[in-house]
Amino acid sequence: MRFVKNKYLLLLLTLSICSCSDDPAQLKLSEDVINIGNVSDDPNLFQYKINLKNIGDQLLLIENIRTSCSCVEGHVENVLLKGGEKTVLTIDVDTKNFDEGEINRELGIYSNSKDSPAILKIVGVMRKK
Repeated sequence: MRFVKNKYLLLLLTLSICSCSDDPAQLKLSEDVINIGNVSDDPNLFQYKINLKNIGDQLLLIENIRTSCSCVEGHVENVLLKGGEKTVLTIDVDTKNFDEGEINRELGIYSNSKDSPAILKIVGVMRKK
């Protein structure tokens, strides 16, 4: 527990030192909509990857990823990005319990970016057999 507290104190200190740069941290997604197209019952697990980039000068901290349902999960390779750095966001979508019709889900990426949260939309159409 002590290590975790020290780790976060060090992170806060690093963020405060970096805050004297010109442009604040700003998260940019390579895509803001993923269209999974027409989906049937089989297969029902999909995986997508998009790039996240800090287009600001200050250190960007990805704090949390929240989704509109348990059927969507997101994971990033790196939670700290220096200015200009990129990381990969992997999105897993499980459609097995989707109702027939339009698919509209969201994934929110919460960070210290000036326009947080960044929202990624997942759209498509579910066709039951």
